[in-house]
Amino acid sequence: MGPSGAGKSTLLGAIAGISDVSAGTIAIHPPHARIALTTQASTLFMERTTLDNLALGAISRGLTMQAAREVARDLGGEVGLGEVLESRAHQLSGGERQRAMIARSIAAGAQVLLADEPTASLDLASRDIICSALRLAAVHGSVVIVATHDSHVADSADTVLSPWAES
Repeated sequence: MGPSGAGKSTLLGAIAGISDVSAGTIAIHPPHARIALTTQASTLFMERTTLDNLALGAISRGLTMQAAREVARDLGGEVGLGEVLESRAHQLSGGERQRAMIARSIAAGAQVLLADEPTASLDLASRDIICSALRLAAVHGSVVIVATHDSHVADSADTVLSPWAES
């Protein structure tokens, strides 16, 4: 947790292996863990259905299309997207898109789920649903690391690292 410019997104990028760092070491065990990164920008296929977008996660870990769609339906219901599974991604609200990206990461079997400001620009109800979806990812076995400046999101975490934390 920290203010804009504190390096939260840079840290997530370094953990994901997409940002260079000038010093230090990041070790993830197992070394070839499945890592998923969700950002504020939607990474959904906008002309595909929500169901298809969620199923892609399960397909990425080798499930058949039929099995992937079953996983996607279950996860869609668990994150409150059951009513919009047949909607195209471009028809979803910002909060629904965030939940879809988190559910897709769960479907992919991500061992590490990195979420960069997942509640930015969302209303309070959507923020709470996103926090529940992140908690669900942890229940499904993911280590969830969230970069945020939202104290409510931080309050829902097991551990908070912040430049403002007391030593």
